[in-house]
Amino acid sequence: MGKELMAIYQSIEEQYGKIGLYRLVVKTKISKSKAKNSPDTPELIDLVKRSVETLGFNYIEPTKSKSRLKRIRDLIRRQRN
Repeated sequence: MGKELMAIYQSIEEQYGKIGLYRLVVKTKISKSKAKNSPDTPELIDLVKRSVETLGFNYIEPTKSKSRLKRIRDLIRRQRN
């Protein structure tokens, strides 16, 4: 529960620190722990994303690409051949 919301909150915290996270929490009135326990409803995700945009933060949607380790492993395999 709350995987997408937690991804957004963690991304904001990594990019903007505790102050950025605090600003998001104040704007949405949803704490990080509440986001973790809340279901990922479209309305809630939309509220958080709109708040991120309103605050002027850049949130990049996570892509479903290969992990960094898989890319490195594939690169090493290609170099061996």
